[in-house]
Amino acid sequence: MDEAGAKPKPTLEDLARERFPDLSEAELKLLSAAPKGLVAHCGDPALDPEEPLNNPRHSETWGKERDIRAGLIRWLCVDPEARSRIDPLGIRVLSAKIEGELDLSFVAVPFPLVFRSCKFGDPLRLQLSELPRLDLSGSAFGAVSLNGAQIRGSVLLRDASGAGGEVRLYGATIGSNLECDGASFKNANGIALNVEQANIDEVFSLADASATGEVRLQLAAIGGALVCDGATFKNASGYAINAELATIDGVVILRNGFSAEGEVRLHGATIGSNLECDGASFKNANGIALNAEGAKVQGSVYLRNRFSAEGEVRLFRVSVGGDIGCNNGSFKSTKLSALNASLAKVAGPVLLTQGFNAVGWVRFEGASIAGDLNLADANFEATTLDLRRASAVALRSEPKSWPKAGSLSLDGLSYGRLAEAPIDSNHRLNWLRLQPSRTVGNNFSPQPYRHLAQVLREQGHEAAARDVLIGLEDDRRKYGDLTRAQRLWAWVTCWTMAYGYRPFRALWFIGFFVILGFLVFGSGYQSGQLVPSDKDAYDKFQAGHLPGSYESFCALVYSFDTFVPIIDLGQRRRWKPIDSDAEALAPVRQNEDNDLVCAICDPMALTQYHQSFPAWFIRFFWWLDMVFGWFFTGLFFAGISGLVRRD
Repeated sequence: MDEAGAKPKPTLEDLARERFPDLSEAELKLLSAAPKGLVAHCGDPALDPEEPLNNPRHSETWGKERDIRAGLIRWLCVDPEARSRIDPLGIRVLSAKIEGELDLSFVAVPFPLVFRSCKFGDPLRLQLSELPRLDLSGSAFGAVSLNGAQIRGSVLLRDASGAGGEVRLYGATIGSNLECDGASFKNANGIALNVEQANIDEVFSLADASATGEVRLQLAAIGGALVCDGATFKNASGYAINAELATIDGVVILRNGFSAEGEVRLHGATIGSNLECDGASFKNANGIALNAEGAKVQGSVYLRNRFSAEGEVRLFRVSVGGDIGCNNGSFKSTKLSALNASLAKVAGPVLLTQGFNAVGWVRFEGASIAGDLNLADANFEATTLDLRRASAVALRSEPKSWPKAGSLSLDGLSYGRLAEAPIDSNHRLNWLRLQPSRTVGNNFSPQPYRHLAQVLREQGHEAAARDVLIGLEDDRRKYGDLTRAQRLWAWVTCWTMAYGYRPFRALWFIGFFVILGFLVFGSGYQSGQLVPSDKDAYDKFQAGHLPGSYESFCALVYSFDTFVPIIDLGQRRRWKPIDSDAEALAPVRQNEDNDLVCAICDPMALTQYHQSFPAWFIRFFWWLDMVFGWFFTGLFFAGISGLVRRD
């Protein structure tokens, strides 16, 4: 047949009329625009899509002229002849109403699908489908299923509205971004947005989005950031966000007005950068508000700058590659811990400072902190602070930030230095005494005292370290689980030499007894109660004189020689008290040529101060003086040798 008789090639509209008679105005626009790569604007082109006449939230006012049958769209994607006529820019529709269920499951669509500001009255199904790009920005829909779908580019749900069904991307693969900024998802009795086990190569953004129902990201893999700035999620009876075991290679941003009612669950998640929650609000009063238990955060965790949580913030066993900052954060829980970072591993400092406020338990039990633990300028007035078995490079705390007495647990806490100056031992002891061990036998632990003393000593504060150790023994004596005998011994060593840390205090007792002995024995000599021990000397002493070779009595030397048993000056061996039934002898004045004639050696010089004691008292005091001598001199030498001290 010559060219003049050739039958013209049917248009896309011609092909469609064979299958879909009575095409609507919107369908005709679609069939005209798709082959040319144009947008089929089914509303008023003169109006912005957000205007009520073009916004799908007001689709009840739209007429039949905006209707596009779901079957027509499927035919365009499935029929080989029809889809060969579609421009590579794909199907692009604006402000239309899609009638019927659009099911493209298992379909490999070679071009993008763009339905902006459209209304889907029935579920949209793209299970295990393949397509370059999907754009539902500004559209309103119910249930959407992209289970296992493979989208080589982005999935755009910006400003979209999903109500009454689950938006499901379970196991989907997205080669670029999943953008849900400003979107609204609502499925109050179940899952509002499901991205479980999905693979998103780049960013998943929910900035300024809202969801009523669970947003599920369990086991999802996100190659970029998870952005939820300003988003609002509500699921009071369950998880607001469930990202358990998810992997996010970039930063997780829950900041700047982010609000969640229900648990935000990051249990076991892996985050390649920071977890940032500055200015966010988490609420789950009877449970866990933010749960990052076992999470691995390669960057820092920021819960700062008007961050608030009502319910437990759980960082139990979390691993943080940077620091944990809670400056100006507010934490409150009456059921569980307000902040639980027990067994956490933190590569940087932990900052509970600059307006940090907590009501309830704050727990860092067993935490390992490779930086400072800064507790300064915080409010722990209504807080029980648990730092048992935690470790930090340095510790900073201030009295104005201390919790109440009985609300501080420090057993096993270790730190390399105190990051504050000057060091005041009374200040530090008062801090230790905030621990709940102020009743006898209540598991009193000496470790916090000993560790503090060790740190002070290493920082060059030897006197302060000694004061802390003395404070330890004072508190052990009062509150430790000691027997009566142990408590009595502790009381004695306390008063005599400060438990061995101040052994020279015993010299005051030794000096007191030596002076007392000088007065008693000097008076006893003048009263004839002290006589020579040697028989020949005693006989001559009775006659009123001493042999020239016999050492004269010296009251002060005799008292010292009697009291200090480890030194023998000869006086104790040469002179002794008379028996109780013996007759007193008159004292013999020292030889005038004796060099030791003086007030301390010749008691006759003290006649005007003479006080007579009975013989039994002199002998009793003599025995008692020797017993106390052994005791106090023994304590003194034990103290200076370190035998008494517990460390």
